[in-house]
Amino acid sequence: RYQLLKKEKWATLLLHISFILILLGAFITRYISYEGMMPIREGETSRVFYSDKTYLTVFVDGEYKGEMKRKTFSKDVLLTPINSFFANNNFSLSNQFNGIPFKIEYKDFVMNTVATFEPSEKGVFYIKLVESSSGTRHEHYLKEGEVQNIHNLLFAFNKFTDGAINITKTADNYTIQAPFEGDFMRMADQFKGTISKNEVQPLMLRSLYNLGGTRFVFPEPAVKGTLVNKSNGDFKDKSSDDALTVSITSQGKQEQVTLQGSKGKQGIPQNIKIGDLDFTLFYGSKLYELPFSIKLNDFIADKYPGTEKSYSAFKSILEIEDKRENKVFKDSVYMNNILDYDGYRFFQAGFDPDEKGTNLSVNHDFLGTWITYVGYFLLYIGLMAILFDRNTRFAHIKQKLDKVKIKKSQLLIFL
Repeated sequence: RYQLLKKEKWATLLLHISFILILLGAFITRYISYEGMMPIREGETSRVFYSDKTYLTVFVDGEYKGEMKRKTFSKDVLLTPINSFFANNNFSLSNQFNGIPFKIEYKDFVMNTVATFEPSEKGVFYIKLVESSSGTRHEHYLKEGEVQNIHNLLFAFNKFTDGAINITKTADNYTIQAPFEGDFMRMADQFKGTISKNEVQPLMLRSLYNLGGTRFVFPEPAVKGTLVNKSNGDFKDKSSDDALTVSITSQGKQEQVTLQGSKGKQGIPQNIKIGDLDFTLFYGSKLYELPFSIKLNDFIADKYPGTEKSYSAFKSILEIEDKRENKVFKDSVYMNNILDYDGYRFFQAGFDPDEKGTNLSVNHDFLGTWITYVGYFLLYIGLMAILFDRNTRFAHIKQKLDKVKIKKSQLLIFL
């Protein structure tokens, strides 16, 4: 109908092509490309970064044709602490493993959680552990019959586990058994003692233990109760984990599990067995791997004179190594200078409070970006051509206006 393939219509055709390319580029950017955050400490090398989106990742293990197999799938989830008509967290995942159907459904979401212990005679025993391995005080509650990973150190309470620090409660007596040597100091009278490897010894409450490079204290005896996740109310807090609760239904049974994680973290795996299937679930960011590695040689933070926390500029001194091409080079990333390499773009997004680490924002959208750029370039050419080409609608309108002007002039001469 519009005959856009005619050479007289080339400017209009160019406009239509530009619109298609811009939409295609936007589609690639939205659904194919990805971005995230890459934390690196000074002197360390990394080649992975965390996705900007958060995902619910599920591993399902079971028997298939006489062998143990695993099925993996994930769903990106955008969750809000306030569930409303306009922002609804509800989702449901249905799938099957070797003909066994299962369903995972959303139940609850708590942002920036704090584990709050509530005493209850109907609950199970928990023993409180306090540690400060990351420089700040953290409280943990070890549940009876479970193993917990705290800063890559395993703790087991009334569940003997090889390779873990085993805490055992018998009536009112407590013992500790560690897979390595250490020491402790009783804070009341400064009494010091040692922990022997794989030896069962009395557990000293309110004593500072030093095991596996971690210092911790058990301040009080175990108490029956339940552990409840509550929000700390600080929505600007980017360090605390969120808590996503989901239900898993399979083979006529239903179980609930709470997943700890957030953006910028891979999440803590939770395992649960229902019938013949074993489920492992994560909530948090995905890990993407770069085809090259980046080393942070130095991080420089400049402050305004006379201030402690007012930064005028900050810069990351990087070393990039690409083994595919036997290539090593250095570059810097700061506020107005990005690193663009192999389809990845790195921006200076932030840094660690101690100024010994950087946070780089990573964007991988080479294809979408260039298709969009080409689309806008063709749009500019097409708009210019429409204004000056003789075969366009603008040219026809101009010709009609010229004829009207000529008729007006002739009419004035006649009068």
